[in-house]
Amino acid sequence: MHRLGSAVSWSHHQPTETPWATDAAALTLSIRVNSLRATDALLGWQDDQSAWVTQLAVVSSPSGHCLVLSLTLDSRRAPLQLDAPLDAIGRDQPHEITLRHLGYRLELLIDGVLVDEEWPADLRLLLPGAINVPGDAVTQVELWNRALQDDEVRELCGSLVAMPERYLGPERTIAQGWRPRGFNVNVGDCMPYWHEGRWHLFYLRDRRHHGSMWGCGGHQWAHASTTDLRHWDEHPLAVPIGPESHGSNCTGSVFWHAGVHHAFYTVRQFYGSPAPLCLSTSRNGIDFTPHGPLLTLREPYDGPSGRDPVVFRHDDQFHLLLTTSLNSAPGAPGCLARLVSDDLHHWEQCEPFFIPGPDYPGQPECPDYFAWNGWYYLFFSIEGVAHYRTSRQPLGPWQSPDTDTLDDPMARVMKTAAFGPHRRLGVAFVRDGEQWGGSLRLRELVQHPDGTLTTTWPAELPPNP
Repeated sequence: MHRLGSAVSWSHHQPTETPWATDAAALTLSIRVNSLRATDALLGWQDDQSAWVTQLAVVSSPSGHCLVLSLTLDSRRAPLQLDAPLDAIGRDQPHEITLRHLGYRLELLIDGVLVDEEWPADLRLLLPGAINVPGDAVTQVELWNRALQDDEVRELCGSLVAMPERYLGPERTIAQGWRPRGFNVNVGDCMPYWHEGRWHLFYLRDRRHHGSMWGCGGHQWAHASTTDLRHWDEHPLAVPIGPESHGSNCTGSVFWHAGVHHAFYTVRQFYGSPAPLCLSTSRNGIDFTPHGPLLTLREPYDGPSGRDPVVFRHDDQFHLLLTTSLNSAPGAPGCLARLVSDDLHHWEQCEPFFIPGPDYPGQPECPDYFAWNGWYYLFFSIEGVAHYRTSRQPLGPWQSPDTDTLDDPMARVMKTAAFGPHRRLGVAFVRDGEQWGGSLRLRELVQHPDGTLTTTWPAELPPNP
């Protein structure tokens, strides 16, 4: 049985004699099952040491049974795993399970619905040796040395093709406690942005509570916007993980200049690797074009930890702040590095902009800088909790209020943006227990005459009942 052109095929009725070895940079693996009731391996490949290299199995977890696809890549022995809960998918009926490898992204589709994804650190997937199908749940397996198109995947599923709502649930309107629909998907760090009457919510679309891509999160910039906080438009990914980047996109910020939206961020392949500052630009604020790396921090700063850029303008010069450590100081304290530029593309390192001090361990993450009613504000997060400083001068000195935090400690990494000429909103994610990433929280900043801040619920977005 050969559908959609040339493929290596296996079935109980017609086993193939063709070897199942491939190291293709792109492929599609299709598995037809009659049910998912077994709690063991459905099929897999083993290496010459009889160790599983690729395995599809039904496993039991504290949250219920899951379909798990575990894959080993040629760059690392630690496998990547893609999974979906069977309570949502269904155990008693047949399914078409598709693994699509695009060269930089692995996708798990069930009956044509994308249920999970991962990003390898390299391009090649190993399927060595002969296929092992220990039971009778699998009835058909096919392999293509190319990534099938979406319409081809639907054709492959035939009568089993499903609508996303069937497995992922309906789309929900953005409100307090919102998160993207799907499995293993969370709201991470948020990056709000106000421009010409529209409030933009950029956020890190997180996989596996920062666990995807070997602990780097597999983060992509997702994007929604609104004019009234009640009606939202969801847009395509603003900064996806693409074939040109091969890394998880870190937190950043968007800056408007000369008719162009400039999105600044760093990209990380794995911890300890260089984290180059990158730039994507857009004319309409929706479709962004990457421009590649601009720089990596040099001494006296710690280059691998440089991240979370925020940009502002002062005295006809652009200033960029980056989270890092100051290696030249005793103990290498965490700090915000400052760089300056005349064109937003070429940057010169300067002395540190801010060092929180010994009472604030670690690095000051996800900085936020803004002016509001004659006051200047600097936000930074320590272990996810946002703190702030005030000044009457654009570059400090910075004063600490008696209470320098703004919200529940479970609300992480608050950053802010204007909402109209007089209001300012903060946005954070609320953790799922002790894990990284969770659901959305929006707050409204209240400014007092002495410059101190508190927060309240926006009238348009009350707390969930």
